[in-house]
Amino acid sequence: MFKNKVILVIGATGTVGYEIVKKIIKERPKCILLFGRNEYHHFKIQQSITYDGLKNVIGDIRDKESLRSVMREVDYVFNFAALKHVEYCENNPFEAIKTNLIGLQNIIECAFELNVKKVIHASSDKAVNPINVMGATKMLGERLILSKALATSSPIFATVRFTNIIESRGSVVEVWLNQIKKKSPVTITCPNMTRYVMLKDKAVQLVLNACKEAKGGEIFIPKSPEIKLNDLCQIVINEASDMWGIDKNSIIIHKIGRRSGEKKHEELIGESEKKFALENDDTIIINPFKKNLGQSEPKYSYSNRNDSKEVHEIVRNIIRGMDI
Repeated sequence: MFKNKVILVIGATGTVGYEIVKKIIKERPKCILLFGRNEYHHFKIQQSITYDGLKNVIGDIRDKESLRSVMREVDYVFNFAALKHVEYCENNPFEAIKTNLIGLQNIIECAFELNVKKVIHASSDKAVNPINVMGATKMLGERLILSKALATSSPIFATVRFTNIIESRGSVVEVWLNQIKKKSPVTITCPNMTRYVMLKDKAVQLVLNACKEAKGGEIFIPKSPEIKLNDLCQIVINEASDMWGIDKNSIIIHKIGRRSGEKKHEELIGESEKKFALENDDTIIINPFKKNLGQSEPKYSYSNRNDSKEVHEIVRNIIRGMDI
């Protein structure tokens, strides 16, 4: 699919962006353009990945001219650029709007103007019935993509809606592992709070599948296990203490309470979206062009699940692979 093509990865220095680059290189594209504003992280990627067609471009999606100059002759665009932390977006709402909405609109307009083939945009399950700034910007970002997809057949625009990638930088699992390693109290906001979780490999595969299958306007959502924070915390403590030889009974859990803007329970899909939803073994696909007309029940039937075994395996893989 990507052989001899020009690929633009926006936000390539993040967890998923970096893994996407490594995957795409295997297909021998003509060029992969890595676009972002963190000079140091671009330097680190350049040191870790060797490929003649790899080019680092320092720029910001808030700057439309910067985007326009890098998007010429591009075939596929992957957008992972965003302000993602709920607390920081609550405290800096206009910054969240400038990146998550104005920056995204710049991507959409440049892609349309320059005849890009496909644009795959990364969203979050916080976009479903949002109660915070970050979720609201993600919800509106999905609407921007959908609006353009409904208005044009080229480029093809589609969205992937990630759940919590718990290997990502700054994730709660990384925070807890650092606290356990330092023998500090493990801080937890609300023990009964639930989150959907996924591995970065599944996130990468979701993006690549979306790029292959998208016809325009779809939202691709991974079927993910749901878990209470307290249960996740206990899994992390048990796995880390066993692997590092730490007495788990010596680890203190400190409840700090919910932070501003945090939802107690997140959702994969909104009620109004279910009539447009189809599913396969591992993905829910919201397709605005295929409403289930004439059916009393939607084709979507996936229910929340708390798969402790899967979450254990996820956490084990994270601990083994983390450099802490």
